[in-house]
Amino acid sequence: MKFKKNKKEDVLASSLVSTEDKKNPEILETDRICTILYFQEKWMYNSLVKKCRKIAKGNEFQFNFNVLEVLLESKDKKAKIFLVFPLGIFNYPQKVTGASIFFNLIDVNNISKEIDEESKKIMNKIIPKLNSLKKLESLFNIKYLYVRDGMSIHRHPGRFGFSSTDLDMNKNNPGVVYRKSSGKGFVQVDNVMYWEDQFELITSESRYIVLKDFRGAYVINDCVAIVKKYSKLYEKYLGIEDSEFYTIGVSRILETPLGDVFKELLSKIDYDIFYKVDPSNIEEYIPIYKTSFYYDNYKNKKDNLKEKEYLYYGKEDLEKGLYFFDDEDWELYWK
Repeated sequence: MKFKKNKKEDVLASSLVSTEDKKNPEILETDRICTILYFQEKWMYNSLVKKCRKIAKGNEFQFNFNVLEVLLESKDKKAKIFLVFPLGIFNYPQKVTGASIFFNLIDVNNISKEIDEESKKIMNKIIPKLNSLKKLESLFNIKYLYVRDGMSIHRHPGRFGFSSTDLDMNKNNPGVVYRKSSGKGFVQVDNVMYWEDQFELITSESRYIVLKDFRGAYVINDCVAIVKKYSKLYEKYLGIEDSEFYTIGVSRILETPLGDVFKELLSKIDYDIFYKVDPSNIEEYIPIYKTSFYYDNYKNKKDNLKEKEYLYYGKEDLEKGLYFFDDEDWELYWK
């Protein structure tokens, strides 16, 4: 973990550390941490983002974000509230299927660093808009945290939450949720979107990070996303943005006077994020399996197939003996 202080911010960034021969971190839950995510639908209608959706066709695909996290910690240090503001969206080379996304965490780490400067420019524009939080200083100690890769969002083919693949804790090939190896004192927010004709945010989950070398804990906490809608009709015919907000997730804090303060604050904030999005990073990946013949060859290494044909989820499925058909006409094909 890298930690740097200056007058305006604490910088927290997770680092990728080898997790060879390490145990998986614990999965804990707490009601003493709450995360509130601010999100705008219009960010997903950027031309580069929309082109990614077109190239991905009906498959999954994903983006990550550098974020600003405003930490409000109670004076007795028994409770924490995180307000999360996306700053810069980025993608990276990824092989996509209808059920999985394969990517390299080194790419995620490197690109998140590349957009530091632009992300911080956005952050420095947002912080002055949060002055109303000062009236809470009698109740909370307030810190501003800059977090690389503090958020992800990926598409599902239906309106459902995280899959077992997303939640895979395989340290050598983790799912999108458990991708951090080290870091402490910030939250990681992960989201699922459904996107056919219109973008929809389906679910948001937050985990407080307490990790070193993939040992420690991911602490699940209450998370609610406050989402500003985007309407093409408003923009085209009225020349204005849709001012309506909706929430994803449930948090008791929104039903309190404190929640009213946050909702009023977020309803008045508007900004655009930085885009480091390359549609050519998306590559369709199509595995078709042959059953007993291919599985026997895989186990006994009788075939002459190249190692690349065993990569990613196809290899793991073969090792587990899963996802096989009985039709002998099926053959293995990787696009």
